Amino acid sequence: MFDKTLVLSILTQIDEALGKIASRVERIQSPNDFISSPAGMEKLDSICMLFMAIGEALKNIDKIIGKEGLRFDFLCITSCIEVVVGV
Repeated sequence: MFDKTLVLSILTQIDEALGKIASRVERIQSPNDFISSPAGMEKLDSICMLFMAIGEALKNIDKIIGKEGLRFDFLCITSCIEVVVGV
């Protein structure tokens, strides 16, 4: 049996990261908003770092529970992320 507490902790971190991403893209109207100023570039950088952290967290969860035959549906997760950021 995998450590459910650990998986829940990682999922909580993912949820918090998605919340940060959602709040950071709230005022973004177009892709140009990310590249038209240094502040926009910093916002893009920070969002990319959060997505990288989410990816690593998902890989960690897969390692934890994957050995028992469970697999994440990464397509579903990607779709959920797209809904959160409004892509």
